[in-house]
Amino acid sequence: MAYLVAGTLALGVCLLAEGVAPVRSFFQSSCLFMAGFDTGGFTTQALSVGYYHSLPVELITIVFMLLGMINFAVQYEVWKGRPGELVKNMEVRVLAVSIIVILGLVLAALSLAGAFSSFGAELRRGGYQLISAHSGTGFMTVYGQQLGVRWGDLALLGIIAAMGIGGCACATSGAIKAFRVGVLVKEIKVKTKQALSPASAVIVERFHHIKELTLTEGMARAALFTTVLYLLLYLLGTVVGLLYGYGLTASAFESVSAAGNVGLTTGITGFDMPVLLKVVYIFEMWAGRLEVLAVVAVFAYFLSMLRRGRK
Repeated sequence: MAYLVAGTLALGVCLLAEGVAPVRSFFQSSCLFMAGFDTGGFTTQALSVGYYHSLPVELITIVFMLLGMINFAVQYEVWKGRPGELVKNMEVRVLAVSIIVILGLVLAALSLAGAFSSFGAELRRGGYQLISAHSGTGFMTVYGQQLGVRWGDLALLGIIAAMGIGGCACATSGAIKAFRVGVLVKEIKVKTKQALSPASAVIVERFHHIKELTLTEGMARAALFTTVLYLLLYLLGTVVGLLYGYGLTASAFESVSAAGNVGLTTGITGFDMPVLLKVVYIFEMWAGRLEVLAVVAVFAYFLSMLRRGRK
């Protein structure tokens, strides 16, 4: 409730300053907060957040998106007076490193592509789209066609990586999640140490996530299995896009955006897109939102029922 009141008021003041009528400013600020914090991405304007051409609106919605993508258990610890959790938490660290590294890649790619006239414009547009992609929100401050034509493949690959990773577990964003990425990185570290250590050595890897945890084989297997399932889901939409003649980068972008429940587009997704592609994207959105492992479990359950019926 505190987020809702503070966010709606802050955005409402910004919209009033932009000349929006009081009733409309309250309605639109409420919608923007809900769509930003819930990482839903829907707005009252066809041009999304780009409609307002307002830096304050963009900065405030970035705050909402970050809050929506950070583990709510971590936020609860902060509210209880333990802000150090934000620094110590492995998942938040992975998320921070990912955002910084991918932002550097996107800015370098935009500079090479000459997409904008200044570094300030690159940082404003590139940074906003990165946070929108990483959080799974889908707010846009540029046109979809502009993404596909002017940004270049390298910048789009950075955005694809952000969408594919997603935010934290126990948050509103989808995709693979930073926690699983962190577990896989820890597992790689353990396997490397084991390879370089004597056979008798016992390697124990610990990390902090709300409390001190010890990495187990079960954690690593679960993270790897779910990550592979998501990668296969991303691949499905990419292949179908390629079959319809779209480029590799654009096809991967749309597929990862659908499976990660993001909503960003380079222009492929639209009312006039091929029917099969619509069906594939719908399936990806459904499977990605439920978590792919749950979908596999459902299909496995029905297959087992069919086998029992045959017997």
